[in-house]
Amino acid sequence: ELYYRKAQYKKALTYARKALENVMYDPDAKYIYGVISRKLGNLNDAKEALGWAARSMKYRSNAYCQLAEINLSQNNLNLAIEYSQRPLDSNKYNINAYQIRATTFRLKNQPEYAKKIIQQLLEFDPLNHLARFELYLLEPNQKNLNNFQSMIRSELPHEHYIEMALYYLNIGLDNEAVKMLKLAPQYPTAYYLLAWLLKDSSPQDADKYLQKANAKIGRAHV
Repeated sequence: ELYYRKAQYKKALTYARKALENVMYDPDAKYIYGVISRKLGNLNDAKEALGWAARSMKYRSNAYCQLAEINLSQNNLNLAIEYSQRPLDSNKYNINAYQIRATTFRLKNQPEYAKKIIQQLLEFDPLNHLARFELYLLEPNQKNLNNFQSMIRSELPHEHYIEMALYYLNIGLDNEAVKMLKLAPQYPTAYYLLAWLLKDSSPQDADKYLQKANAKIGRAHV
């Protein structure tokens, strides 16, 4: 876990394997092995390990959400729906599970289901910005855009946009991440992430955002 937090995933995996050599079905070892494997792109290993970890009450909710996200990233939308429902059987306030379900139903072109889930989520988490962005993606009009942006009122609003963009990146939805970051306040970190996302699909735009980021940093040091 320590090496995982330091982003030294290969070294972390070595220790996770050693733990499993001692106790093959230890839930702690299975869970961290699954999480590390996902980071390394070994999705089959990740799914197998997380499936075992989900048998433990300690990891059931998180493991099922991870499995839902992996299947969503692989466009296995029905499995994503199935796995994202399971955490709600034991915790009806699992925010991540609702978010995954809303995104998946939108991708399945089932807007009514997506809207219903979003409304449920907003009932107990009224400041959930991702939920309002999903509503905007379902119906991309100015009203929904204003509803989304007007609720982000913190001192560092760009951090919310970046956090939500990383949610979409984590499930393989780069286009949604780009849309999110293009709406973000002008800030170097958001521009750098946009440049990285666009470097292959739109090099000219990537260069434009890179220059904007550098200009922002330059002015900050004057």
